[in-house]
Amino acid sequence: MVVRRLFCQRSQHVPERLIVAVSSVALLVFLASVTNRGFDITDEGFYFLTAAHPEDVGAYVSFGYVYGSILVKLGLETIPATRIVGVFGLVFAGLLFGASLGYAYRNVQSNSESWLDPVIAAGVGLHGALSYYSWTLMGPSYNYLVSLLTLLWCPAVLVGLISGHEIRRFLSLAFAGICVSAMIFVKASAGLGFLVASLALLYLWPQNQVVRLRGFLPFLVGFAAWLGLHLIFFTGPAETYERWIAGYEVSRAAGVGQGWQSLGRYPSEALGVSLLLGKQYGIAIVAIILARSLGASLPKVRIALYLVAAFWVTWQGIIGVVWLSGPSCIDCRVVLHYAGWILVALAAILPIQRAAYAGPKGREFLILATLLVVPALASIGSSNRMGAGISMCLAAWIFLLFLLSHRLSSPASRVPAVAGVIFCLLSAGQVASAFLVSPYRLATGILEQTDSVDLARGGKMLVDTQTAKFWTDMQSAGKRCGLRRDTYILGFFDVPGVVFALAGRSPGVPWYSSGVAHAKEFAEFVLSRTDHSRLERAWILSSARAREQFPDLARFNVDFPNGFELCGSAYWPQEHGNIQLWKPRSVR
Repeated sequence: MVVRRLFCQRSQHVPERLIVAVSSVALLVFLASVTNRGFDITDEGFYFLTAAHPEDVGAYVSFGYVYGSILVKLGLETIPATRIVGVFGLVFAGLLFGASLGYAYRNVQSNSESWLDPVIAAGVGLHGALSYYSWTLMGPSYNYLVSLLTLLWCPAVLVGLISGHEIRRFLSLAFAGICVSAMIFVKASAGLGFLVASLALLYLWPQNQVVRLRGFLPFLVGFAAWLGLHLIFFTGPAETYERWIAGYEVSRAAGVGQGWQSLGRYPSEALGVSLLLGKQYGIAIVAIILARSLGASLPKVRIALYLVAAFWVTWQGIIGVVWLSGPSCIDCRVVLHYAGWILVALAAILPIQRAAYAGPKGREFLILATLLVVPALASIGSSNRMGAGISMCLAAWIFLLFLLSHRLSSPASRVPAVAGVIFCLLSAGQVASAFLVSPYRLATGILEQTDSVDLARGGKMLVDTQTAKFWTDMQSAGKRCGLRRDTYILGFFDVPGVVFALAGRSPGVPWYSSGVAHAKEFAEFVLSRTDHSRLERAWILSSARAREQFPDLARFNVDFPNGFELCGSAYWPQEHGNIQLWKPRSVR
């Protein structure tokens, strides 16, 4: 009965609903089928290692690993099950995101305007949420948590603002406060951005002063509630302060842009992106602005200009589809095309008169503005490029395009439903092609990961033939020297996933990275803050990367390599180099 009502409520949208449903199921099946394939020993290994042993993370600017440990426990500390938990977390958040925003958008419109299909809206939200996996990293990362919290915050704050039911309004705005508070612990700079955005929305939303003031209260209650819960159940006030300060000190030592100082490079990035967008979509934007400026005069010229704009956008979209098989979203061309489409649509619909932004229309444009800024807010404050951060929260832009297609169409048009189908298929293709063609830091495509290995921690995985040999050789080296579970292992450099898979622990920080500006100084700074008794009995993983940046371990009473026994080495195919495992001679 539920399925029948779902697909037969509006018969003219049945084909679109079926396509969205099939695409959703296919994308979920695909993601479920790859959860036991491939394992990146850098980023993803880092997130699994921090989540497995959050107590070992002495200095890190994010507390995402504390929350990530919950995902790992729900996944029974195995890589495939943890990934499954993560996928279904985004599925739930995506469906809630799409359905709730569709509800909010319909409620700020008059009854005479076109009806937004709730099934397709939920499907667009689902596909937008799962577009996060264009990076193909499926571990419990802080980026995952930011994306999840963003998907939950948007419907909570907007539904809370439009709701006329007092209890629903209070609970929705309180939950929005919880999301922002949690985000501050996961990624402080982005969380502060969402805090400002939340307060601005509460202030700007068209409503009387009393109702406005009553909206601030539940939001602040939710914000304070999660703040208290974190300080009571996760990390206490003193520990939170000490770890935050230590994390920023370590970031400065490494030369990594963490927090608000990373905003310094955004203006140049924005300028470069603006120039590229002007080159790709400037003709369409200018044609639309000229067509609108003509008003009712020269109707044939107006039509011609609109046709030029439509042709140019279509052409750029077709030639831009190359990003479907691009390198996992490293270059983030998909972000540029979505941004271009949004700018073209906004040029076509934004009213010129200020009065058009008051009353119900003002609420509608605040919803659109919120979706526009959300990915940018989520990207604030990391060593990643802004485009990379936006690509992990594309759900807001994809849904914004779905709403803009609604604005651009006539009341009874099928254009929004067809547009929703297109965005769903683009998102599904984007994710699938990234895994199939160039998964993040794996030696081969995901379908070539067919050889089974049984990791000491993480469970059974399917990897490519060369990587399977790597894990066999590495685990044999550990067994040869009597490596035990929870042994401290220093990984120089970029091998946190190997430490995790060998069931080891990393003293100081989980990831000694060669990619930071001052890798040697960074490693020595961290080691100087680490318990020397742990360092003296720690094993060492030595990779072929950045040998010249190897820390001076003699400063910490570690006689390497003279005081160590070489247990063996293994060839890591993705980096085309050997990784050696060393055991301290003093350890028996």
